[in-house]
Amino acid sequence: VDLAFSRASKVLFTATPKQDTLRRFGTLRCDAASEGDVLFRAPFHTYTQRDSIRNGATLNPLEKYKSVVSEIEVDGARLSDTAMAPLSEFLERLNMQRCRPEVRSALAAHVLLQLAVVDEDVPEMVRRGHQPKKLIVLGDMQEVFDMTMELRLQIQQGDLRNAFGKPLRVACFFSGKVNGARSDREANSFDFAVPDDASVLDVADLIVVCQKYTTGWDEWRVVAVFILRRLGSEELLQQLLGRAARARPGTGKKRPWIFDYLNDPDWIFSGAARFYEECRAYTMREGEDEAACGELHDLARQISRFFSDTQKPFQEAAALRLPNSDKALLRAAVVRYLASSAVSGEVSPQGAGPLDTAALGRLLRGLNISMRSQLFGGSVALAERAAVSPGERLGGTIVGSRAVAKALEVAVDVPGALKVLRRTLQLGKSAFETPAKRPRTGPQTSASKCHREVSELLQQSVDKLAGAFEASLPLAPGAEEEVASENVRRRYIADLAFATARLQQVGEAQKQAVQAASQKLRQRLEDASAVFLRPALEREARESEAAFQDGAENNCDDYQGAQQSAVVAFAASCAEKGLRGQVCEAIQADFTRSLARIVGAKLNSDRLELMRQSELMWAEFNDRVVCLAGDLQYCSTDKACSLLEVGVAVERFRELAISCGGKQAACFARNFEERLRRKVVVLCSPVIAVDEGASQNRGVTESCEAVMAAQALNKRDAR
Repeated sequence: VDLAFSRASKVLFTATPKQDTLRRFGTLRCDAASEGDVLFRAPFHTYTQRDSIRNGATLNPLEKYKSVVSEIEVDGARLSDTAMAPLSEFLERLNMQRCRPEVRSALAAHVLLQLAVVDEDVPEMVRRGHQPKKLIVLGDMQEVFDMTMELRLQIQQGDLRNAFGKPLRVACFFSGKVNGARSDREANSFDFAVPDDASVLDVADLIVVCQKYTTGWDEWRVVAVFILRRLGSEELLQQLLGRAARARPGTGKKRPWIFDYLNDPDWIFSGAARFYEECRAYTMREGEDEAACGELHDLARQISRFFSDTQKPFQEAAALRLPNSDKALLRAAVVRYLASSAVSGEVSPQGAGPLDTAALGRLLRGLNISMRSQLFGGSVALAERAAVSPGERLGGTIVGSRAVAKALEVAVDVPGALKVLRRTLQLGKSAFETPAKRPRTGPQTSASKCHREVSELLQQSVDKLAGAFEASLPLAPGAEEEVASENVRRRYIADLAFATARLQQVGEAQKQAVQAASQKLRQRLEDASAVFLRPALEREARESEAAFQDGAENNCDDYQGAQQSAVVAFAASCAEKGLRGQVCEAIQADFTRSLARIVGAKLNSDRLELMRQSELMWAEFNDRVVCLAGDLQYCSTDKACSLLEVGVAVERFRELAISCGGKQAACFARNFEERLRRKVVVLCSPVIAVDEGASQNRGVTESCEAVMAAQALNKRDAR
């Protein structure tokens, strides 16, 4: 063709130009830069995606992009439940296990849960009678058929309906033969009377595909795309996003939803950012190894568009005030810039290009936290983790085919399981991988070698996770309870469970070894938390002791009720923080002993106060009855009036004894009453001697005996 039309002009139309196409057919241009002109090849005319979105021709597919990776459980753990599990390892395991029935069922259930959210977002479209369609993209034909059958089963079991109240209808499309159907027409004939593609596409609610209808198919009613495969091509990503980005003004269609199950959000944003501006293929200058420098200048130009001259260096507050669509575009450019900086190998404090990578890293962290519900399942920890060196995770992707997934599957044996464990926790190489020549060993020696390496790697895993937890404890006061809480410790235990999931499947001995390692890790984390929280716990104990000292009341129980309540409250506070072990028990024992000392001191003080008040009341009573006896001149009513005074004084003393006497309050009150009555007997003895109608001898005898007994008791009290 080149020979036949060598002098003719060639015009190529493409929406997703590849780098090779640009280098071969693009127009050579240059941009001025501080380091010199930057050469690149680009189309002679470009209608960018930014222009298309601004003019309303297409919709922004990144504004409602949502990564749901953190919501899917793999090997008994979710990514948001771990503290150190790398996203790449989690995605790789999810990619390997996506064909398993239990994982496929969980993915299908999650997809069906999102349908109501999508339908509620386009009420005007439903009101006008337009059917919202959802596109589900998988890796190969067998996956398409299996997922379709799973979706139909769950729809039938749950009696799920579409936006119009009719039963949901699922259609699948593939070109070939699978286990269960000879073609997609046969698979669709179960649910559709006329199974040809045009008729099925027109009425289906869910459209499940792998390659067919991912490009070149124009259906504006597609409002959501569910990506259930790994993507290895930015061009394919742009095509998939474009299926839902068709605009139709006046129909009620809004910006589309993109649900991603198997890809790194950084890679998605980085790949999508490439097509928002003019696509360029930068050429290498003489002596350069690669053309990353030119791309950095182009990305710097894109990032600078979002900030005015007064907002540089880039202010996080200014970025967070941007609309959600602009934040998505800015984040995409920042991620791609940082990735290109890492590839260029010139990362420095001032960055590998015209922008400061340190400032961009802080900006990316702020954007991640702002968009955490969209990208990281609402987890702040995942958002901060994703802001650390995003370019390191963009180097390679796994294409989501069944053949590749099988090739990545690690055999369930000790060497394979230990390989997964080392890779997840980055523990280094194993003795199985060392190239040193060793004499052949028998099965018994090999088994002991495996057992020894399992023990060593599990111990290394415990040491690394415990060390990482201890290193994460902050030095600044005030945040102790947050970073050393039981939820944080549970994440590190989940890391160990996630890393050793394959090892537990090997055999019972390995499972018991993992359980022992988990228990050891839990104990180390609890001890580290208790040691770290000890100052805070001791401070809380002192505050509780001061509150007990000021507010405890003796309710006739010698403060035992208040003491028990304080001990239980402090133990509950320790349990709330998830603290156990010897350190925590020692702190609680010290607190209990401190309360016992306080109770002893308070009881001693109460007894002294009770004795002082007793003497004051006795003196007051003595004065009153003596005065009363003098006024009445030992008349017959003297004894009755004195006993009335006894009752008043005893009642006052009983109230005091209840607050100060504790368990012996009744005894103190009884002794005080007896003392008062003896005083009355002494004062009223002459009256008893002259009572009418009584025997004189007996009266005198009884009176004398009473006086002598009263005098003896008074002497005893005085002693």
